[in-house]
Amino acid sequence: MSTQTLIVGGGHVGRLLAGQMDERRGTVRFVDDSETAVRRARENGVPAREATLTSLRSLDEVGVGDAETAIAVSLEDSVNMLVVQLLRCQFGVPRVIVLVNDPRNRDAFDELGVESICASTAITGAVLRTTLDPDTETSDGSPVEPMFDTNDGSEPDRSVARSFDLGSRLRSETLGTDRFAKSARNRIARLGGRRSN
Repeated sequence: MSTQTLIVGGGHVGRLLAGQMDERRGTVRFVDDSETAVRRARENGVPAREATLTSLRSLDEVGVGDAETAIAVSLEDSVNMLVVQLLRCQFGVPRVIVLVNDPRNRDAFDELGVESICASTAITGAVLRTTLDPDTETSDGSPVEPMFDTNDGSEPDRSVARSFDLGSRLRSETLGTDRFAKSARNRIARLGGRRSN
């Protein structure tokens, strides 16, 4: 039996999440107040409806009460706060998950009895796994290969290898932080009329 999952809000992020969940689990719906995000979700085969996220009537009209699981991913915690209260209290959705954008707000969401995922913690963890764990794979199964910028070919300088797999193909960019910092200092110094080492 498949679970009816509802993704609420988030614009581009919500649309991508709905698309990826739909590919893996099916029976996913996307509701957002962005006409563009809804249109693009539909173009990608995800059932999507436009609704005012903070309106009880609007959410009722698009049938959010049918969901077994709802995930609120608005980029504003204040919107997510109202959405999760409506989903839990007014529509009786059994499982509600929320993306918390500001970690200082996590306790408030936890007090509502919903599952919370802190965006900054999740992103930090993903970056660390990608840069420090050589066995990390992207969602398409390909390995993430850390790259290093070397000064003389023997030792890597302090580089940050990063691989993003959030629906885009931007992968394995390398930024030599030591060189970047010196270069940035030099540019700033030139703007001020002096050179920095």
